[in-house]
Amino acid sequence: MAPKVSEEHKEQRRLSILDAAKEIFTVKGYNAFVMQDVIEATGMSRGGVYQYFSNKEELFLAVLELSQERSKKEINDIIESSKPIWEELKEMAEEFNDIQEGDYSFGAAQIEFNLADRHLPHKQEFMKKRMKWAMTLYTDLFNEGVSRGEFSPKVPLEHIASYHITFLDGLSIERIFLKAQELSINEQITLFLSHLKTMLGVKEA
Repeated sequence: MAPKVSEEHKEQRRLSILDAAKEIFTVKGYNAFVMQDVIEATGMSRGGVYQYFSNKEELFLAVLELSQERSKKEINDIIESSKPIWEELKEMAEEFNDIQEGDYSFGAAQIEFNLADRHLPHKQEFMKKRMKWAMTLYTDLFNEGVSRGEFSPKVPLEHIASYHITFLDGLSIERIFLKAQELSINEQITLFLSHLKTMLGVKEA
């Protein structure tokens, strides 16, 4: 009789597959990735990997979901901390100055995934859900700033959240193709933070 595998062990194996898959997607991109890549990277059997994920799209969606969970935890940690929300927002934006060239490669894989079969209803629904998730995440963060008396927004928070997401996503896409110096990232981030500060109505300490 085969030994019983604990739920914790199953989850650890699932996470090891996802972490390995993300690295491969980052290097090869979405289109060139094949399931055999992750089988070889994890050292698991074909059946072992397919027990968790039946195809590339399902695996990539799980990688994105894990990334969302980690992003949500980061935002929740900010909300639960005593550090000013504006200082956290500044640090998040300024991190773009320190990101290395190769760190944007997973973003390229996401673009490939997003464009593949983009006219199909399930893909359009997926994109809508991801945008709604991101909007909720940042709106909640801005709301926390309002609750603390740090912000006195000049426009609806949903509009600010949309602007925040669109700008940083756009910058990430540009960084896939161009170097930081070519984009004048320092200057772009400075302008972005200036506009964001005005829209949020950040109160000086």
